[in-house]
Amino acid sequence: MNYHYLTLQNQPAGPVSLDEVRALARAGTIAADPMVCPIGGTEWKVLSSLAEAAAAQPAAEAPRSADEKPAVEAGRGAAIESAFAKPARWLAGLCRPSLLEAGLAASKVVGHFAMLAGAVAMVVLTLRQSIYLKNSDPLLPGIVFVVILLLAQFSAVRLLPVTGQLAARLPSRVSSPALFDCAGVFAIFLALLMLVIGVVGMFPRGEGRPLMDVRALLYYLPWAVLWAGLGVVALHPKSVAHETADGSVGEDAIGVAAFFLKAGIKIMPLFFALFAVLGTVVLIWGIFDQLTRVGEALRFVGLMPLPGLLPPTLGGGVIGAGAVLTAGLLPLCAYLMFLAGSLVLEVLRAWLARTEQAAKL
Repeated sequence: MNYHYLTLQNQPAGPVSLDEVRALARAGTIAADPMVCPIGGTEWKVLSSLAEAAAAQPAAEAPRSADEKPAVEAGRGAAIESAFAKPARWLAGLCRPSLLEAGLAASKVVGHFAMLAGAVAMVVLTLRQSIYLKNSDPLLPGIVFVVILLLAQFSAVRLLPVTGQLAARLPSRVSSPALFDCAGVFAIFLALLMLVIGVVGMFPRGEGRPLMDVRALLYYLPWAVLWAGLGVVALHPKSVAHETADGSVGEDAIGVAAFFLKAGIKIMPLFFALFAVLGTVVLIWGIFDQLTRVGEALRFVGLMPLPGLLPPTLGGGVIGAGAVLTAGLLPLCAYLMFLAGSLVLEVLRAWLARTEQAAKL
């Protein structure tokens, strides 16, 4: 026997089998214990109160009356919706929030150690260049930059734990999770696409080209990390204190903006570690080589220090130092941007509440 069920917006849907209702409940698409009603019945009961198991569909059903046609159409729509919701449910199960939390925690540790290693590599690089050029021109700017780098890391140490708590302090909600299911699937697809393009681009074709060129991977890797992190958060919006509840269109708009603001600061530690590691690798490599290829790859990503801060004699190490400095300043910039964005959303929320109250009067 098939049953109608109530959606999160208390709208009847179906009919579907009890197994499909339970699958939708486990996926969080509907309530954990939804109200159900058999076809042709008038009494709604919670799913847990039904003692019978989902039975096989009868071979033939009695002809439906004209009044039952909307229910039939709703059942077909629910079946189609359930079929297309399977990729989102599969990705949500594969990309668990626990994996994201573990990755964020590891990123903070890796990023801090990479920044310390980058400071040491910067000292070695400036000493090497001073000895090679037989003058102290690169030495003083390099030491000053190391001091700035350590100050940036101090701000990162203080602000990274704070930024991790900001998402929970900005509650948000939307009427339907459909947008975030779509965003999660699209984001994971884009992450995989960026990674594939980067890997394929490492092996350029044509005469006179190197067998391997890492510039393509270095360019697309940050984008892959961005989309992957956003995809996991979108598939699990509760990880950023985002709820599904009824509200007006204006509240939905504010909720969507708040979600993406919180998702950005949530995955910020991934970029902190990525920039710190890439910059440190470039600095270490710069001790032995001028890094014309790897340095240019990071230049494309925009990882450059302030103009004129370091002498050009440091070669590719200048770009590596800029990447490490970017990592150190990222938590501070993200914190300030989140506060500014939250202030705008709070003002809009207050204005919307006042407008709706005035409309009721």
